Amino acid sequence: MKHPEESLASVGVAYCNKLFELEAQLTSHTAEERKEQRLVQEKPVLDAFWPWIETAKGKVLPKSKLGEALKYARNHRQELMNYLQDGNCVISNNLAENSIRPLQ
Repeated sequence: MKHPEESLASVGVAYCNKLFELEAQLTSHTAEERKEQRLVQEKPVLDAFWPWIETAKGKVLPKSKLGEALKYARNHRQELMNYLQDGNCVISNNLAENSIRPLQ
C-alpha cells in the first residue's frame, strides 16, 4: 500500500506529465498556434491543478518534500502560468539550467 503522500505526489506528477505531453505535441506549431493551443489544451489542466494543490496542502506536512513543493507552486503560480501567454516561451527552464550548470 502506498503512503498517502506518495499517492498525492503521483497525482501532482500526473498533472505535470500531462502538460509536458501536450507541449510535445505542439513543437512543430508556430508560436501563435502554440499559444492558442496552450490556452485550449493546457490551461484546463492548470485550472484543475491549482484547486488540487489547495486540497493537497492540507493533507501533507508543510515541511515534507511534497509540502515544500506545493508551497513553491502556490507561491509561484503566476510565474508558472506565464508560458501560456507567449508561444515562444518554453514550459520548462531545464535547458537554461543545464547550460549554466558546471560540467562535472
